[in-house]
Amino acid sequence: MRHYLLFLCFLTSPAWSVDSISLLDTKQYQSLNRYLEGVFLQHTNGALSEQKLGQALDPFATSALEQNAMLEGWLAAMPNTWQPHLAAGIYYQHLAWLSRGAKYASNTSKQQMKAMKSYRAKAIAHLTRVTVIEPKLAHAWAYLINLTKLVRGAEDIERLYQQANLYVPSSFILHWNYANARTPKWGGKMQEVLLFSQQMEQASKQWPHLRVFTGYPDYVLADIARRKNNDEKRALDHIEKALSYGETMGYLNLKGRILTRLEAYSEAEVAYQRTLQLDPHYSPALVGLAWMYFNTDQYERGLEYANQALALEPLSPDALEIRARIFSRMKMPDRALADLTLFTQYGVMSHSLYCLQGYLLFYNKKDYQSAAVVYDYAAQLKPKDDRAWYYLMASRYMLKDCRYVDAAKRFLALCQKGAECKPRDLSWSKQNLTCAF
Repeated sequence: MRHYLLFLCFLTSPAWSVDSISLLDTKQYQSLNRYLEGVFLQHTNGALSEQKLGQALDPFATSALEQNAMLEGWLAAMPNTWQPHLAAGIYYQHLAWLSRGAKYASNTSKQQMKAMKSYRAKAIAHLTRVTVIEPKLAHAWAYLINLTKLVRGAEDIERLYQQANLYVPSSFILHWNYANARTPKWGGKMQEVLLFSQQMEQASKQWPHLRVFTGYPDYVLADIARRKNNDEKRALDHIEKALSYGETMGYLNLKGRILTRLEAYSEAEVAYQRTLQLDPHYSPALVGLAWMYFNTDQYERGLEYANQALALEPLSPDALEIRARIFSRMKMPDRALADLTLFTQYGVMSHSLYCLQGYLLFYNKKDYQSAAVVYDYAAQLKPKDDRAWYYLMASRYMLKDCRYVDAAKRFLALCQKGAECKPRDLSWSKQNLTCAF
């Protein structure tokens, strides 16, 4: 009777109200299996319904190392059920993407690539097992496509997609992950995206919730206009057209980013908040709101959203970056540097981040050796930035490193060529050293 009541409670609770990790930690494996089974049976029809199952699975997408042992216990206790295999697949998939990081493969360490391949193999093994036990679990197919995308396996992606369509042809998450894998960003072509959109338009006659994919080409074009061409107005036109076919978190979140770049902050907030109405745990929208409040000097509110994103994933590069910037503005240099140190493990250091890190090291930590290294990177990334050369010069001067003269000459040469140099007194740079200026 107790188990029956618990099952009813799970079925009537919101997908995110049950603490899956607590059940896992206390080894209540049967209860956890029943809960996920209940959510699966209740939420398998339509985009929003599938999303609730996704919300129930989200807690397993974490970098918490202790979860590995917890999952092993669950797998050992119930090896022939789909639930522990799906949870393990999600966990290892998350670690694979985190290990891969955002850098180009040529700039990613061999250790990271090795870890990515190891986690990817584990994830694929568990997710494949799920498709055998319960082939109607669209999330397993979607995650397998997502992992195949990591190695640009176009033929394998198509094979997985065709297999999945036999069991879950109306699945939103399946089609979303497949469409993403076919975009130019991941080695596909716009012709493929357009063909996919036409197929979804036909499919929407049977499953109306798939009509939203008719706008997918405009979503892709909006992202290209924003990322590659810096044409925010054209990007906004495209994303509005995409949204005319229906709302998705991806569409709304991209609209929020575009509007933030256009400094239409109140409209951006509406887009982000609508995204969070669809999924309160959608990390990109939380990060987007943190950036929006940072740009409007509302640092406390920005910090609140950055912390929410990091509560979901403590090693999120996007959330670590914005929180570091917020901490810097709030005059909390040690916390800013701590976040930047974590960020460098998986994120891509930009020119502006190197400058921020260098500034904190130079002025707050008086670590001139590290500051010199960081400003050297910044100067190489953007050779026409007079500030990077100036602080590289100053860092080397404090170290009594005569190479400061080379940096000084680059700085002076830039200013003489008409660069918008901030007026600076360089008389100090010719004092107390034996270096030939």
